[in-house]
Amino acid sequence: MDQANLKPFFRRLGGELRQLRMRRKLTQEDMIPFGFSARHWQQVEAGRPITLRTLIKASAAFGVLPSAVLRAAESDLRLSGAATRLGAARVPSPRSPK
Repeated sequence: MDQANLKPFFRRLGGELRQLRMRRKLTQEDMIPFGFSARHWQQVEAGRPITLRTLIKASAAFGVLPSAVLRAAESDLRLSGAATRLGAARVPSPRSPK
């Protein structure tokens, strides 16, 4: 998948992380004790692609599950139609038990 196609997702993910930080009345500098430099955190919120490790560390700092952050970022993309542009696959529904 082309990295350019992921930009909308990472921008939305950065926005979700920014909202979590602001809801807790934290500054970007307040993220330092959680293992982030202020500069790195600025890049995260600006939508720079992050690793799974960064997502887990950020989620732990806010006391939320990484999956909740991902779902919030995905929901906006689905509404805007960006998920289709990202090449989102349709997930088959689980089979009924026999």
